Amino acid sequence: MNTCHSCGERGNHHLTLESGLQVHLCDDCYNAWFCKRLGLDYEQYKHPRTITVFKIRFSVRVEIVSSGVAYFAYRNRGKELESICFIGPFAMSGTEAIQELKNKVALRTYKPSLEYGILNDMGTIGLLQNELDPDEMEFLIDGKRYNSEQYLNFLRFHAGSNLVYLIEPRVPRPNSEWFTMAEHLPKEIVTEMNEL
Repeated sequence: MNTCHSCGERGNHHLTLESGLQVHLCDDCYNAWFCKRLGLDYEQYKHPRTITVFKIRFSVRVEIVSSGVAYFAYRNRGKELESICFIGPFAMSGTEAIQELKNKVALRTYKPSLEYGILNDMGTIGLLQNELDPDEMEFLIDGKRYNSEQYLNFLRFHAGSNLVYLIEPRVPRPNSEWFTMAEHLPKEIVTEMNEL
């Protein structure tokens, strides 16, 4: 296990500098570093570690990305990780973004995506790789995995309809590791690594 160069916590972001030196950062320190590179104050994106919607508790994770700030609400649902994402602009505070995330969670969880073997008009479906066969996709609906054939059967009821979709990122698994080479990051974000 690598420890964060800044705070000593578990370092899950591994950044290889052009010199070949590898720097390890935890989520918070990586986000603070990325904000500094963008000329932003990471403090404005502070957030609670959990939120509660409809008496259901969700963990919250934040990731600074080049287009804004991704706020993830997630929980274990059986063996699966259910996640909902809101990407806010850099101008939005963490307090405002968390309220938007709560609204999105409420919209997505007020009723199941699948009832009586029929997909509801609105819901959330996770796209996953099959753990046994990486060439196969699986579909996560209400905490349960379905194969491609089962998913297509759910869609048969809606034949003659339009399928309107929105693709959003899923929360990374809690033990995810991130490997990045400094040379692959945008030049306007990475200047020098002297501050680490």
